[in-house]
Amino acid sequence: MSIMRYERVHHPLAGTRIFLARVGVHAAIALIIVAVITGLGTAFFYFVEGEPEPHWTLAYAQAALLVSGMGPMGDLRTPWGQAIGGTYALFSGFFLVSALGVIAAPFVHRLLHYMLLD
Repeated sequence: MSIMRYERVHHPLAGTRIFLARVGVHAAIALIIVAVITGLGTAFFYFVEGEPEPHWTLAYAQAALLVSGMGPMGDLRTPWGQAIGGTYALFSGFFLVSALGVIAAPFVHRLLHYMLLD
């Protein structure tokens, strides 16, 4: 049985080794999603809001706080920065919820499959 292929209702429950491998693959996918979104936000804050002295560490901190749902670290100075920063905050929240769904998928599937076997 493939790691990413879930068992059907009439199949027995997958073993622990397959389940843990499936959880690892889903966690890696979620980590990639969050890393890409944070990288895009870091580049945005560096190039758009980095004047007069751009710093990658400050741009990363700003992007990471928005992705985690904590809000911006400081005021956005430029009108483009405010408009794109607000849009980035909305989409980063959506992608964070999506990443949590990817992580939860193997657990929910195993629980539902276990309940249907009884």
